[in-house]
Amino acid sequence: MFIYLSKKISIPNDTQLHALGWENSPGWVCCGGEQALLKVLKLQEAPPPAAAAPAAPAPGNGGKSGGAAPQAPASLSLSQTLEGHSGTVVKVAWNDTHTKLTTADSNGMIIVWVLYKGMWYEEMVNDRAKATVADLQWSRAGDKIAIAYTDGNIIVGGVEGNRILGKDLGSQLTHVAWSPDAAFLLFATADGALKLFDAQANYLHKVPLYAGEGAKVVAIDWHAASRNYMAADRPCLAIALDNGKLQINRHERDPRPVLLDTNMQGLVLKWDPTGTVLAVGGHQRVKGADGAEKPLVVVQLYTAHGAYIRYLKVPQGKVLRAVTWEAGGLRLALAVDSAIYFCNLHPEYVHAHIRNALVYAPRTGNDTLTYWDYKAGARVEKAVPGLAVLASNREHVAVVSQQPRTESAASPSGTQPAAAESTDRGFVVCVTNAVGTPLDTRSLGWVAPRAACMTANFVLVTDGTFLVYFPYQLTGTASALGAMLWARESQVKVLHVDSASADDVTVLSATAPSAPATSDPVVAMARSADDAWLFLARASGAVVKFAVPAMSRVAECALALRPYRIHANADGSVASVVDLAGVLRLVSFPATDEKPKLLDLERKDVWSVAWSDDDRDTYAIMEKTRMYVMRGLAPEEPVAATGYLVGFHDLEVTMADLDAIVAAGSTVSRRHVTQRPTRALRDTAAILAQVGLPDALSFVEAHPHPRLWRPLADAALDQAEWATATACMVRTLDYAGIAWTKQVASWTGDPAKQRAAVVAYLGNPAAAEQMYVDMDRRDLAVQLRVAMGDAARVVQLGKAGGADDAVIETCWAAMGRDAMAQHRWSTAASYLAQARDFDTLAECHFYAEDVAALDALARALPVTATGTLDRIGEYLARLGMAREAVYAFTKRGAPAKAMAVCLSLNQWFLAAELAAAAPQSSGAMAPAAENGLNPATSTTTAVVDASFARMEQQLRARGDGTQLVSLYRSANQCLKAARILMDAARAAAARATVDPIQVKKLFVLAALEVERHHAQFGSGTNATSPSPVGGGDDEEATRLLLAAPWRGAEAYHYYLLAQRQYYMGDAESALRTAMALRGYDDVLGTRTVHSLVALLAYKSRNYQACSRALAKLQGGSDDADEANTYEAMAVHIFTNHPVTDFASSAQVPCATCSNFMSELDNACSECHTTYPVCIASGRVLGDPASAATCAQCKHAALEAELAMCSACPLCHAAL
Repeated sequence: MFIYLSKKISIPNDTQLHALGWENSPGWVCCGGEQALLKVLKLQEAPPPAAAAPAAPAPGNGGKSGGAAPQAPASLSLSQTLEGHSGTVVKVAWNDTHTKLTTADSNGMIIVWVLYKGMWYEEMVNDRAKATVADLQWSRAGDKIAIAYTDGNIIVGGVEGNRILGKDLGSQLTHVAWSPDAAFLLFATADGALKLFDAQANYLHKVPLYAGEGAKVVAIDWHAASRNYMAADRPCLAIALDNGKLQINRHERDPRPVLLDTNMQGLVLKWDPTGTVLAVGGHQRVKGADGAEKPLVVVQLYTAHGAYIRYLKVPQGKVLRAVTWEAGGLRLALAVDSAIYFCNLHPEYVHAHIRNALVYAPRTGNDTLTYWDYKAGARVEKAVPGLAVLASNREHVAVVSQQPRTESAASPSGTQPAAAESTDRGFVVCVTNAVGTPLDTRSLGWVAPRAACMTANFVLVTDGTFLVYFPYQLTGTASALGAMLWARESQVKVLHVDSASADDVTVLSATAPSAPATSDPVVAMARSADDAWLFLARASGAVVKFAVPAMSRVAECALALRPYRIHANADGSVASVVDLAGVLRLVSFPATDEKPKLLDLERKDVWSVAWSDDDRDTYAIMEKTRMYVMRGLAPEEPVAATGYLVGFHDLEVTMADLDAIVAAGSTVSRRHVTQRPTRALRDTAAILAQVGLPDALSFVEAHPHPRLWRPLADAALDQAEWATATACMVRTLDYAGIAWTKQVASWTGDPAKQRAAVVAYLGNPAAAEQMYVDMDRRDLAVQLRVAMGDAARVVQLGKAGGADDAVIETCWAAMGRDAMAQHRWSTAASYLAQARDFDTLAECHFYAEDVAALDALARALPVTATGTLDRIGEYLARLGMAREAVYAFTKRGAPAKAMAVCLSLNQWFLAAELAAAAPQSSGAMAPAAENGLNPATSTTTAVVDASFARMEQQLRARGDGTQLVSLYRSANQCLKAARILMDAARAAAARATVDPIQVKKLFVLAALEVERHHAQFGSGTNATSPSPVGGGDDEEATRLLLAAPWRGAEAYHYYLLAQRQYYMGDAESALRTAMALRGYDDVLGTRTVHSLVALLAYKSRNYQACSRALAKLQGGSDDADEANTYEAMAVHIFTNHPVTDFASSAQVPCATCSNFMSELDNACSECHTTYPVCIASGRVLGDPASAATCAQCKHAALEAELAMCSACPLCHAAL
C-alpha cells in the first residue's frame, strides 16, 4: 500500500482543529476546533484525466523526481459554517444511517444537525453545563448514541432524541466505544482503566491492558463492520496508550492481543471501512539541521494483525488531533494544526496479468478470484479460500492459497493468535490458465509463502527463509520421454536463502528443516522477462541475483534502504528496487565479473513499476497521479493517470484501474483497462499522419523497434506500396504477412479487389464487405466472413443470396456450438435445429437435461437415423429415463440395447413388457449368455427373470431392505415391497427404544404399496399380483395384508395424536382419541394402550374409564409384582375419587338403531354398529357420509378439522 499527500485545506485565522469526521456515503467532511469553529465541507470528485494527455515536463529535472505539485483528488463544492456552539468543538460523530451529524463542545453543549435540501440545520440541542463531553459515538445501526461525560455520567439516547438510559459510573471518563453488535459499551477512565458494560450500563469486567503498567488510554476504535464482512479471528478493537504503545484485540476478552510500539506520542487512530487497515497518527521529536528538536507529524499504517505497512510524514505539522477515512478506504483526512490534509492510498491488490486477461481478488474477503478477459468481455469467478499470493507469466497464473481449516484444527476464538493459527494449515500452489482451469497443483506443506514469481517452466515461492521452486506440467503437453523423466525431475525443491551453493538444494519434506530462520528474510522477489534470472530483495537492503533453474548465486548488492518491491528488466541486467518510503533506485548487474553498482537515479513517491518485456532499457513508473515512461535514466513527458501498471509490451503500457474494477464487481467495463503508447509510438503515428511515409521510415530506422515497423507496414499497404510493406514485414518477421502481400500484389488487374482485401487486413471488415457487395461479389464477402469465423454475418449474407445451403448450415452449427460453450442451451438448440446437426442437437439437449426435447427428437427422426437414435438412447439412459430410452433403441431396431437399459436401471416391469413384446427376440441372446443361460433355448422373459432373481438374491444377502423395496417397486411387485416395509415397521416397534413417528411412516409406506397394488390389479381382497417378474407370494400373509393394510398406520397415528392433544392441554380430546386405540391391542400391545387410556382418563377426571383401564392392565399382567402395583395404584386413586365420570362427555345418537352412545365409544352397545374415527381430531363420526374422505388413504375426517390442514393427517397426501 502506498500513501501520499494530495491536498491541503487551510482554516482561516489559523484556528486550531480538534475534531474531524468523514461521512461514508455522500462525502461530507466535518471539522471542529477552537473559537466554536464548525464547518461542513462537501467534496466534489475530480473528473478522470483526459485520454493520456501528456503533462508538461519539469525542466532540468533529469533523473530526479520532485517539483511537480500533487494533483488534487477533489475540489470543494460546498463549505458551510454551522453556528450554535460557544466553546471549542471537541467531538464530531456522523450517523450514516440517518444522515445526521452530532457535535459537542468544551462547554458541554451537544447539537444534532440534519441535512435539508443540501444544507445543514440544527435539529436538537442538549446543553448540560455541569460537565464536559469526553466522547460520543453512534452505534453501527445508527439507532443509539452513547455520550460519556468527564464527571462519570453517561447517556444513551435514541435517534429521535429520546433518552434510553442515564447513569453515573462513578469514574472520570475519557472515551467510549460501541461493540460491533451494539451489545456492549467500552469506557476508558482517567485513571487508565478500560471497563466493559452491557447495553444497559451494567458493569461486566475490565479489559486487560498489556502495553504498559500505569499507561492511560488516549484513543479507542472498535471496528463496527458486520461479522459477515470480517474474518472471525481478525482483530477489530484498537487501543492506543499515552506511552506510544498500541494494543489490538480480536475481542474484549482476548488473552493474547497484538502489541505494537509506534514510537510516537499523542496517538490518534482509526480503522478503515473494511477493518483491514489501521491508521495510527501522532508526532515524534526529531532534530533539525540546527540541532534543535522539533515535532514531526507521522501517520503509520498497520494491518489488522499488526503488520507494518507504510508511513507518511506531514511536513510543517506540529500536532495531529484527528484522523478519518473516506467510505471507500482509498483516502485519508488528517486534522493537523489549523489545516486538513487529504491523503491518497493505493492498496496492494492481489492481482496478475496474462495477455489480455486480468486476474484479481477484492481487498477484503478475498476468497473469490476473478479471471477477466477484458478484450473478449468474458468473466469467470473461482472460489479460492485462503488466497495468499498470485504470480504469472504471459500464459498462466500460479495461485497460492491456504488449505481450509479442518474441524479438528479449528480452535476457539480467543485461545490462539491469528499468526499461530495460520501455521496449522498448509499452502498449495495451483497453476491455472486464463479462465481458471487448473493445470497442475502442488502442496507446499510447512512453507507459508510471502512472495512468489513464475517463469515459463517453474513456480518459485519464498517464506522469507527458504526458496521453494518446482517445475509445473501443463495437461496434455508432456511427451512420452518427458513423462518418463517427470517423476524424477518434478519434485518440489528447497534452498535456504543464506546458502552460498546450489548444492544445498534439497527435496521438500513433510517437516521443516532443522536450519534456523534467517535474520535477514526475503521481502520481495522478481524474475527477468527471459526467465533466466531471479532477484531477491532482503530486509537488510541486499539484492541477490540467482540463475534459473540452476539456483546458483550470481551476484549480490547491498543497498542502504528497506526494500518493499523489486522488479527486473528483460534480460536481468538491471533491477529496480522501491523502498518503504516509495523511493525508486536502479541496480546494474553487469554480465562481466564487475560488481553490481547503484545507478544515478532516484525517483520519489513511486508506487507502481513495470519493465518492458521486449526492451531492456525501457520501463514505466507511477508517481502519485502521473505515469512516466523511462528510457534508461531519462524520463519521457509524464501522463496524468491513476491506474496500476500491469504490463509493458510492444511499446504500450497496460494500466488497470483496480480500484474501479473491484468496486464495479460484475459490471466491470473495458474502459477500466487502458493501453498507453510510449513517445516513440506516438511520434511514429504523428509523422505518418502529418508528414508522410518516407519521413516515418527515416524516423523508425533511427529508432528501430519491431513494434514501430507494424504501423509503417499498415500505412504502406494502405497506399498500395507493396515493396515497402514487404520490407517492413521482413523487419517484424511476419512471414504470413509477406506471403499475403505478394498474393494481393499479384492481382494487378483488379485494384478494387486489392483495396477491399487491404481494408479487411487493416481491421475494417465491415468496410471491406461493403466494397465486395458494391462490386457484386457477395461470394468474396462470404469468404471474408468465413475466414474471420463470423458465422452470424455469413448467415445474414446467405439470406440475401450470397452463400449456398451447405455453408449456411455449417455456420448455424458453428453458432450452436459456440452457444453450447456458453451454456446458452435454448439458443444453441434453435441454431443446431436450423443446421440439421441432430447429433450435436441431441448432445445439447442432454447437457441441458431436457428430457422432453430428447424424446421429441427421437420421435421426429426417421428410423434410418440409427446413429443419432443410438446417441439419444444413450443420453436418455444416462439421465435415468428408461422408457424414453427404450423407445429410441426400439425404433432404431436394437432391442438388446433397450433390454440392457431396463436391466441397468432396474426397470423390471418395463423389461417384462419388452420381453412380452418380443419373447423370442434375438436381442436376448447376449443377456442370456451373461446370465449363464443357453442362448439357443432361453427366451427374453427368462433373461429378465434370471437377472431379477440375481439382483434380489444379492440384496437379500446384503440385508439392504431399502434397495430391495426399490427393486420390487420398479418391478411393480407392490405386495412384496409392502411385506418388507411392514416387517421393517414391526421390527422398529419391537426395539427397546421406539420412535413412533418412524414406525408410523413405515406402516404408511406399506399401506400405500397395497393401495398401488389395488389400483393396478383390482381392489378385491383375493386379488394378487400377476408378478411380471419373479415368483409368487405367501398366500396367507398376502391375504392378511390385503385385508387391513392401514391397521398399523392407524394405530400409531391415533397413538401420536392422543399424545399431541394431551401436551397441547386438551386432555379430554386426548382421551377420546386414546379410546379408539382399544381395538389395536394387537399392534401396540395391551400395556401401551391401556396405560395411555388410564393416564388420560385420570387427567380428564373420567375415573370410570380410568378404573376399567387399570383393571385391564391388572388382569392382563403376567407379573405378580406389576399386578400388585396396578392394584395399589387403583386403591390410591379411587380412595380419593369415586368411580364416576366427572368429565362432560357428550352423547351421540346411533344412525342405525337411534340409541345414544358415549362419544368415547366408536361402537353402539345395542346394535354393535362400528363407526369410523376422525383422523384429524379422534372424534367418532356418527354420520360418515357427511365427512370428507382422503383420496389416497380413503379415511374420513370432519370437514371443519380438515379445513385447517394442508395434507392428510394420516397418509400426508396433499389435500
